[in-house]
Amino acid sequence: MAKYKKRADGRYCTSIMLNIDGEKKKKYVYGKTIKDVDDKIAELRAQNNKGELTNGKSITVEEWAKTWLEVYKRPSVSYNTFKGYRIAAEDHVIPNLGKYQLSALRPNQLQGLLNKLCDNNKVPIARKVKIVLDGMIKTAIREKYIKDNIADGLKLAPHKPKEKRALTDDEIKAIFAADLSDKERAF
Repeated sequence: MAKYKKRADGRYCTSIMLNIDGEKKKKYVYGKTIKDVDDKIAELRAQNNKGELTNGKSITVEEWAKTWLEVYKRPSVSYNTFKGYRIAAEDHVIPNLGKYQLSALRPNQLQGLLNKLCDNNKVPIARKVKIVLDGMIKTAIREKYIKDNIADGLKLAPHKPKEKRALTDDEIKAIFAADLSDKERAF
């Protein structure tokens, strides 16, 4: 049976002990009525039993990207794959999202980064960045830094290759008229 205390502002308050990530944590619960407090306690306990409550560790995207690369990717992927991940993280993820707290990151921020890359006709780079973001988020969920997969549902704009055209007759004549070696003339 929880002890309820009525505060000066009229709300009721009590505390409960929860086991979050192997550590006992005291959580304070507030409500306008005792029933509100009891409902919130029941909700917290249900979330705790499902493992949805995290330990509140706050880490920036930059710190997590560096940790993810060094701890989780360097030992498990080839050198060239790691190099591609590192370039995507250091050149695009960290400069654009590094200052944000990992737990405060939202899907629209990730999608905005991918859209910006696609708008600049950097779709292959956007694909690599999407792979890095997806891996970082999935590992962060497994390590209980965040609850939801905010990288789920990210979309890339379709790749629009440059339009190719055939040479005009004047361009062909200009090539043959140019003083080119046989090797340079091969087109």
